[in-house]
Amino acid sequence: MAIGQGDLWLFHRLKTQGFFPDPLAVAEIGAQQVNETILENRADLAALGDAFGVRTPPPALAPTKSKDRHLLAGAAMTREIWQWLGVEYLAVDIDGSRDAIALDLNCDAVPAEARSKYGLVTNFGTTEHVANQSNAFKIIHDLTADGGIMVHNLPCHQPNHGLINYTTKFFWALARANGYRHIYARAHPEADPESIHIALQKQHDFEFVTPLDVDGTTTTDNDVMKQRYWTIFDKKAIDAITSSHDAELIRRSIARRFPWLVPLKRRLFR
Repeated sequence: MAIGQGDLWLFHRLKTQGFFPDPLAVAEIGAQQVNETILENRADLAALGDAFGVRTPPPALAPTKSKDRHLLAGAAMTREIWQWLGVEYLAVDIDGSRDAIALDLNCDAVPAEARSKYGLVTNFGTTEHVANQSNAFKIIHDLTADGGIMVHNLPCHQPNHGLINYTTKFFWALARANGYRHIYARAHPEADPESIHIALQKQHDFEFVTPLDVDGTTTTDNDVMKQRYWTIFDKKAIDAITSSHDAELIRRSIARRFPWLVPLKRRLFR
């Protein structure tokens, strides 16, 4: 489990394009380590610091000696990067690491104090080891704030790694079921045949809906299924929520660009 140079690039892009709130709180699904590509390209790390307005040099991220033969044994933790950026940090992990809460991704629920709190939730090489995919992605959903970003960098075409190999269709279905907005996706077999890198934005703060592999014309007379997968079977309901959300975004955009219109509107319509 590690972040690399490509992840730094995406964080920089998301920050400069205004997708991160200020202040930012970050939750990692699995306490992450620093890939050697970051150590070899420290200019990218410095650029990320500039985007966050940090003027101090990046942390050394020096690896520690370890007898473990694992590729990332002794690697620095990304906690050091987030703390350098002045970001509130949390890891979801059962390894007892600092700044972590122990949640079993198969079974547990997000505690109330952490729900809808994090503007960025990352999943870099963790959920493929979890059998209960629905609960794992519900935890990610519940941690993410309304408008927050979920970044996944996960394996595909690796039959001997983990329990799950992901497809772009899985994330399409995940986004459809929960009204997520696609922000970024990279899944080019020639460029990187073994991973999917994707960023989704949570736009509605309703309860997580498990993806369902059906086409858009599928219907059901089963009331339990209708309720459980309401975003898939009740198109009018989700369209109404989406339209209301889009109208609110337009209102906020107008208020930011033309603040003098707000008091004028109040005088005209009171």
